[in-house]
Order: sequence, then C-alpha cells, then structure tokens
Amino acid sequence: MKIAIPYENGNIVKRFEKAAAFKVYTIKENKVDGTDIVFVDVENKQSPVRLLLDNCVNTVIGREYVKIAIMMLMRAGIEIIAGAEGDADKAIEEYLAETLITEEKTSCGHSCADCDRGCSK
Repeated sequence: MKIAIPYENGNIVKRFEKAAAFKVYTIKENKVDGTDIVFVDVENKQSPVRLLLDNCVNTVIGREYVKIAIMMLMRAGIEIIAGAEGDADKAIEEYLAETLITEEKTSCGHSCADCDRGCSK
C-alpha cells in the first residue's frame, strides 16, 4: 500500500492542487517500509492525480481539496483523507495508529454556506 501527502519542508501543504511535491510512504504490515519524494512536473502541466497514479498511490492524506481534485481522485480510486495538517511524518504515524484527526473526506476546507466550490458532502 502507498500513501501520499502533499509535502513541503516536512509539512503538509494546505491545498492539494498547489503541491509541488508529495511524500509517498510505502506501508507494509501497518508500518512505514520506505519513503520517496516525488515532484509534480509543472512545466509540462502534469496533474497531481496523474503523479499519484503513476506512483501507485492508494490513499492521499491532505488538508484541503478543491472539487475538481476530489472528483479526479475519486475517479482514480484513490482514498481521500482531508483535514490533516502539520508535520507529514507525524500525520502518517497517527493515520496508521488510527489517531489522526480529520474532516469528512470530501471537504474542500471551506464553509459550505459561504462556498461556491460545490462540496460533495
């Protein structure tokens, strides 16, 4: 299993679609077996979702997602975990221990009453 986190300087990037890099964790027997940092090819307009698919990612842990990212990740069969913030390595440890505090997986990080982004809650 592989889990990706939008990543910069050790922390989770606030907006999934703004991430220039992802830290990809290989999980075996519910433990981190290895990590790799992969970069979005911005010059060639690579989609972050395509990058995750190319790296066989099953789950993405992030903070906020726009509607199009949510739709693309769901279509790709990648599980979405939203509301995580702070240190990426700590988040993966908490996720594996089932103690990571998150929001609903389809949240875009905005109040639905004030949001025109069309959350799929």
